[in-house]
Amino acid sequence: ATTGWKDDLNIHGAPFTQWGYRLSDDPSLLTCPLDSLGGSTIGSLTYARNLPNQSYECLVRGPDSMGSRVNALLSNVAGISDLCGQGTPSFEYPSPNALATDTTHCHDAAGGGECHYYSGGFDVKIHERMDVDLAVLPEPTLSGEHFNALQAELPRCIRFGGNTIRSEFADVLAQATMGFLRDLNGPMP
Repeated sequence: ATTGWKDDLNIHGAPFTQWGYRLSDDPSLLTCPLDSLGGSTIGSLTYARNLPNQSYECLVRGPDSMGSRVNALLSNVAGISDLCGQGTPSFEYPSPNALATDTTHCHDAAGGGECHYYSGGFDVKIHERMDVDLAVLPEPTLSGEHFNALQAELPRCIRFGGNTIRSEFADVLAQATMGFLRDLNGPMP
Protein backbone atom coordinates (compact mmCIF):
# COMPACT_ATOMS: atom_id res chain seq x y z
CA ALA A 1 0.00 0.00 0.00
CA THR A 2 1.13 3.51 -0.68
CA THR A 3 1.56 6.63 1.42
CA GLY A 4 -1.52 8.57 2.41
CA TRP A 5 -2.55 6.04 5.04
CA LYS A 6 -2.56 7.10 8.67
CA ASP A 7 -0.67 4.75 10.91
CA ASP A 8 0.41 4.76 14.48
CA LEU A 9 4.11 4.36 13.69
CA ASN A 10 4.49 7.04 10.98
CA ILE A 11 6.01 4.54 8.54
CA HIS A 12 4.23 5.93 5.47
CA GLY A 13 2.12 2.97 4.51
CA ALA A 14 -1.08 1.21 5.43
CA PRO A 15 -0.79 -0.63 8.72
CA PHE A 16 -3.27 -3.26 7.52
CA THR A 17 -2.63 -6.76 6.20
CA GLN A 18 -4.67 -6.72 3.02
CA TRP A 19 -6.19 -10.09 2.17
CA GLY A 20 -6.76 -10.72 -1.53
CA TYR A 21 -9.60 -12.93 -2.70
CA ARG A 22 -11.03 -13.30 -6.17
CA LEU A 23 -14.79 -12.98 -5.76
CA SER A 24 -17.58 -13.21 -8.23
CA ASP A 25 -20.29 -10.59 -8.00
CA ASP A 26 -22.81 -13.35 -8.66
CA PRO A 27 -25.77 -13.17 -6.26
CA SER A 28 -25.13 -16.84 -5.41
CA LEU A 29 -22.41 -15.63 -3.05
CA LEU A 30 -25.16 -15.18 -0.48
CA THR A 31 -26.30 -18.80 -0.85
CA CYS A 32 -25.88 -21.14 2.10
CA PRO A 33 -24.39 -23.64 2.31
CA LEU A 34 -21.53 -23.19 -0.12
CA ASP A 35 -21.54 -26.85 -1.13
CA SER A 36 -25.01 -26.49 -2.62
CA LEU A 37 -23.56 -24.28 -5.35
CA GLY A 38 -22.75 -25.61 -8.79
CA GLY A 39 -19.36 -26.91 -9.87
CA SER A 40 -18.17 -23.73 -11.58
CA THR A 41 -15.71 -21.45 -9.83
CA ILE A 42 -17.35 -18.58 -8.00
CA GLY A 43 -14.13 -17.25 -6.55
CA SER A 44 -10.85 -18.14 -4.97
CA LEU A 45 -12.44 -20.27 -2.23
CA THR A 46 -14.85 -22.25 -4.41
CA TYR A 47 -14.05 -25.54 -2.74
CA ALA A 48 -15.06 -24.45 0.75
CA ARG A 49 -17.15 -27.55 1.12
CA ASN A 50 -16.79 -28.27 4.83
CA LEU A 51 -18.30 -25.07 6.13
CA PRO A 52 -22.02 -25.83 6.33
CA ASN A 53 -24.42 -22.91 6.35
CA GLN A 54 -21.67 -20.38 5.63
CA SER A 55 -22.08 -17.71 3.01
CA TYR A 56 -19.11 -16.70 0.90
CA GLU A 57 -19.44 -13.26 2.47
CA CYS A 58 -19.04 -14.73 5.95
CA LEU A 59 -16.02 -16.76 4.86
CA VAL A 60 -14.27 -13.59 3.65
CA ARG A 61 -15.41 -11.02 6.25
CA GLY A 62 -16.84 -13.03 9.12
CA PRO A 63 -15.50 -13.76 12.59
CA ASP A 64 -13.74 -16.92 11.33
CA SER A 65 -12.20 -15.28 8.24
CA MET A 66 -8.41 -15.31 7.83
CA GLY A 67 -8.30 -11.60 8.65
CA SER A 68 -10.20 -12.05 11.91
CA ARG A 69 -8.16 -15.10 12.91
CA VAL A 70 -4.92 -13.14 12.48
CA ASN A 71 -6.39 -10.10 14.26
CA ALA A 72 -7.30 -12.23 17.28
CA LEU A 73 -3.72 -13.52 17.62
CA LEU A 74 -1.88 -10.22 17.11
CA SER A 75 -2.06 -9.25 20.78
CA ASN A 76 0.50 -12.03 21.36
CA VAL A 77 3.13 -10.21 19.26
CA ALA A 78 5.44 -8.19 21.50
CA GLY A 79 6.36 -4.70 20.31
CA ILE A 80 3.71 -4.47 17.59
CA SER A 81 1.49 -1.37 17.43
CA ASP A 82 -2.30 -1.50 17.80
CA LEU A 83 -3.09 -1.34 14.08
CA CYS A 84 -0.01 -3.03 12.62
CA GLY A 85 -1.03 -6.23 10.84
CA GLN A 86 -4.79 -5.93 11.44
CA GLY A 87 -6.51 -7.58 8.49
CA THR A 88 -8.99 -6.34 5.96
CA PRO A 89 -11.41 -7.70 4.93
CA SER A 90 -12.27 -9.14 8.32
CA PHE A 91 -15.10 -8.95 10.81
CA GLU A 92 -13.36 -6.01 12.47
CA TYR A 93 -12.49 -4.19 9.21
CA PRO A 94 -14.94 -5.57 6.63
CA SER A 95 -14.18 -3.25 3.71
CA PRO A 96 -10.75 -2.18 2.44
CA ASN A 97 -12.49 0.43 0.31
CA ALA A 98 -14.26 1.90 3.35
CA LEU A 99 -10.88 2.22 5.12
CA ALA A 100 -9.33 3.78 2.00
CA THR A 101 -11.97 6.52 1.91
CA ASP A 102 -12.25 7.14 5.67
CA THR A 103 -10.42 10.18 7.07
CA THR A 104 -9.81 8.20 10.28
CA HIS A 105 -7.43 5.93 8.36
CA CYS A 106 -6.50 7.82 5.19
CA HIS A 107 -4.98 11.33 4.92
CA ASP A 108 -5.92 11.49 1.22
CA ALA A 109 -9.64 11.02 2.00
CA ALA A 110 -9.78 14.47 3.61
CA GLY A 111 -9.37 16.03 0.18
CA GLY A 112 -11.92 13.73 -1.46
CA GLY A 113 -9.31 11.18 -2.56
CA GLU A 114 -8.64 7.68 -1.39
CA CYS A 115 -5.68 5.56 -0.35
CA HIS A 116 -4.63 2.66 -2.54
CA TYR A 117 -5.08 -0.89 -1.35
CA TYR A 118 -4.43 -4.38 -2.64
CA SER A 119 -7.59 -6.00 -3.95
CA GLY A 120 -6.37 -9.42 -5.07
CA GLY A 121 -7.75 -10.38 -8.45
CA PHE A 122 -5.00 -11.00 -11.01
CA ASP A 123 -2.39 -12.71 -8.81
CA VAL A 124 -4.99 -14.84 -7.05
CA LYS A 125 -6.60 -15.76 -10.38
CA ILE A 126 -3.22 -16.89 -11.73
CA HIS A 127 -2.21 -18.90 -8.68
CA GLU A 128 -5.52 -20.71 -8.14
CA ARG A 129 -4.90 -22.91 -11.19
CA MET A 130 -2.45 -25.78 -11.60
CA ASP A 131 -1.60 -24.93 -15.23
CA VAL A 132 -1.22 -21.34 -16.39
CA ASP A 133 0.29 -20.12 -19.65
CA LEU A 134 1.76 -16.68 -19.01
CA ALA A 135 3.08 -16.36 -22.58
CA VAL A 136 -0.14 -14.66 -23.63
CA LEU A 137 -0.23 -11.86 -21.04
CA PRO A 138 -2.21 -9.75 -20.22
CA GLU A 139 -4.84 -12.50 -20.73
CA PRO A 140 -3.13 -15.73 -19.63
CA THR A 141 -4.55 -19.11 -20.51
CA LEU A 142 -5.94 -20.74 -17.39
CA SER A 143 -6.32 -24.51 -17.31
CA GLY A 144 -5.84 -27.47 -15.04
CA GLU A 145 -7.28 -28.12 -11.65
CA HIS A 146 -8.66 -25.22 -9.65
CA PHE A 147 -7.87 -24.95 -5.94
CA ASN A 148 -8.53 -22.55 -3.10
CA ALA A 149 -6.29 -19.46 -3.09
CA LEU A 150 -5.86 -16.48 -0.81
CA GLN A 151 -3.13 -13.86 -0.87
CA ALA A 152 -1.86 -11.55 1.87
CA GLU A 153 -0.19 -8.19 1.26
CA LEU A 154 1.74 -7.53 4.45
CA PRO A 155 2.15 -3.95 5.68
CA ARG A 156 5.49 -2.15 6.02
CA CYS A 157 5.28 -2.33 9.81
CA ILE A 158 5.60 -6.13 9.49
CA ARG A 159 7.96 -6.31 6.50
CA PHE A 160 10.39 -3.75 7.97
CA GLY A 161 9.56 -4.28 11.65
CA GLY A 162 12.68 -6.26 12.46
CA ASN A 163 13.43 -9.93 12.93
CA THR A 164 11.41 -10.36 16.13
CA ILE A 165 8.19 -8.86 14.75
CA ARG A 166 8.52 -10.74 11.44
CA SER A 167 9.18 -14.03 13.24
CA GLU A 168 6.31 -13.60 15.69
CA PHE A 169 3.95 -12.52 12.90
CA ALA A 170 4.96 -15.65 10.96
CA ASP A 171 3.92 -17.72 13.98
CA VAL A 172 0.56 -15.89 14.11
CA LEU A 173 0.06 -16.41 10.37
CA ALA A 174 0.88 -20.13 10.64
CA GLN A 175 -1.58 -20.63 13.53
CA ALA A 176 -4.34 -18.72 11.76
CA THR A 177 -3.73 -20.53 8.45
CA MET A 178 -3.82 -23.99 10.01
CA GLY A 179 -7.08 -23.21 11.84
CA PHE A 180 -8.62 -21.76 8.68
CA LEU A 181 -7.54 -24.74 6.55
CA ARG A 182 -8.77 -27.21 9.16
CA ASP A 183 -12.20 -25.54 9.17
CA LEU A 184 -12.22 -25.19 5.39
CA ASN A 185 -11.09 -28.71 4.47
CA GLY A 186 -11.96 -30.80 7.50
CA PRO A 187 -9.55 -32.78 9.69
CA MET A 188 -6.06 -33.20 8.30
CA PRO A 189 -4.00 -36.39 8.58
